[in-house]
Amino acid sequence: MSEHHQKLETQLAKVLRETSSLLSKGEKEEVKGYMKNGEYSVALETLIDMLSETGKPLSASILNLLTDLAEAAELGADACRPLRKLG
Repeated sequence: MSEHHQKLETQLAKVLRETSSLLSKGEKEEVKGYMKNGEYSVALETLIDMLSETGKPLSASILNLLTDLAEAAELGADACRPLRKLG
């Protein structure tokens, strides 16, 4: 695993832990499955969609981490736009 992918995985795992109370067990397992298969961009997109669907605002630190992850995964900062509307 490249250093870039390892960093994405570590940061994704952190966000998943910190937002776990907002997600069902099945949702968490879905995201973890993508991560296990090295599909970090898909895992991140899925996590953003799931968090957006909760309708609950996220802390600024989580939003910033998700935005940084989206940029690192080459999704662009706009990938987090639906989450920013909740805050």
